[in-house]
Amino acid sequence: MHIKQIELSGFKSYKDAVLTEPFSPKINVVVGANGSGKSNFFHGIRFVLNDAFTNMRAEERQQLLHEGAGHAVSTAYVEIVFDNSDGRFPGIDRDEVRLRRTIGKNKDEYTLDKKHVTKSEVTGLL
Repeated sequence: MHIKQIELSGFKSYKDAVLTEPFSPKINVVVGANGSGKSNFFHGIRFVLNDAFTNMRAEERQQLLHEGAGHAVSTAYVEIVFDNSDGRFPGIDRDEVRLRRTIGKNKDEYTLDKKHVTKSEVTGLL
C-alpha cells in the first residue's frame, strides 16, 4: 500500500483543484520555490490522516480555507488515493481506495470511495 495520488481544492493555498501525477511506490520528491505550497501540500495529507485536526473551532476551520485573491471558498477538501493492489485495507477488494475529508465553516466530513463514513470508521481502517 502507498499513496498513489492526492487532490486538494480550496485548502489553504490551493484555491482551484490540483491533482498530483501518480506517485511511485518507491521514492518521491516534492520540490518548488519558496511560497509554492509545499508545506500546505503536506499539511493537507496530515489533515486527512492525523487526529490533530479534530474538534476545531470556527476560526481554526477558517484558517484551512483558501483566502487568497478572488472569491473566498466556503468548503475545501483533500483526497488521498491509496494503491491497494496488495489488499492491505481489510474488506476492500479494489486496487484503489479514495479517502476524502471535506471541511467548511460548519461541516467536517469524511468519504471513503464516495460514501460517507465517520471519523471512527476512518481510524479503524487506517
